Amino acid sequence: MFAREKGKTLTARKFTNRNGQKVYKINGLLFFGSTLNFKNLFDLEKDPKEVIIDLKYAIVKDQS
Repeated sequence: MFAREKGKTLTARKFTNRNGQKVYKINGLLFFGSTLNFKNLFDLEKDPKEVIIDLKYAIVKDQS
């Protein structure tokens, strides 16, 4: 339950830059419990060919 709740805190600020690339600025904890939320942040059908995923403000936890 804890992992599920922590996984919901992942967010993204989305915008298109002047080069036409979609930018996702990820904020929050990225770990096994947030993978579904992470996947749902993106719009695969509408995103352009080039996408930038900015993890500057994300906390990535991977013990593998």
